[in-house]
Amino acid sequence: RDPAYAKAYVALANAYSTVELGYRGITAEDRIGLARGAIERALEIDPELGAAYSARAINRCFIEWKFAEAERDYRK
Repeated sequence: RDPAYAKAYVALANAYSTVELGYRGITAEDRIGLARGAIERALEIDPELGAAYSARAINRCFIEWKFAEAERDYRK
């Protein structure tokens, strides 16, 4: 309802990130892209939103295996 509500994008990203791997409605690659897009939109709206950095860190760490980038987001 409110396209400028950054926390909604974080929640959407978390939903995409935690969908069970066996879910047949969307591919893993699509999930990653959708989660990444939602996180980036949240950060465009609110560059200081800690929840967005946390969501991005979780994705980078556990889905993309980008540990150094994840650590930077966790610290932010």
